[in-house]
Amino acid sequence: MKGAIEDYHLPWGHPQLVKGARSANARLDSAQGCFMANSAAREYADAREAGAAMGLGTGRRPILRPGAEERTYFIGIFPTGVFQTRINHVLQGLFLPDGPENTRVVLNIYYAAEAAIDPAFAQTRRELFEEWQLIFEQDTPFVRYVHESYKRRDKAGIETRFSPFWESNVLAFQRSVVEVLRGERL
Repeated sequence: MKGAIEDYHLPWGHPQLVKGARSANARLDSAQGCFMANSAAREYADAREAGAAMGLGTGRRPILRPGAEERTYFIGIFPTGVFQTRINHVLQGLFLPDGPENTRVVLNIYYAAEAAIDPAFAQTRRELFEEWQLIFEQDTPFVRYVHESYKRRDKAGIETRFSPFWESNVLAFQRSVVEVLRGERL
């Protein structure tokens, strides 16, 4: 959840999503105990790279709103839900802990109107599904190494420090967890 509510790991973790981007126009928003969101309206030098990064690989563009800004929003709904909006689809996900070492992830992708069933968009829908599979495969090492690093850092007595901009949502998420564990919010 914490990785999904910041996007500074994208250039290293998911380079295909930002390839060719000249700027990100990033924005972070949160309401502690409710949601943590990041959004970006990336500007690309090349329209093909923008299309690939936005999950529009085939060039066919099922679009939610004609003329809409191509800003993505990734919203973590505390504690375990996510939504991501892109110009051509919405992703809804749920992270369901299944013990201390396992989490089951349930994802649903939604498209507007005919884009959901039109055979002309079948290839785009298939590519989007494969893109999400790749993203989760790329995230797996991050999750593993973050947890291993926490253990080492704690043993060494190194305190947590947050980047004031890039990790403000991570801090809000962790504060929300602490509130729940203390019984301050249920």
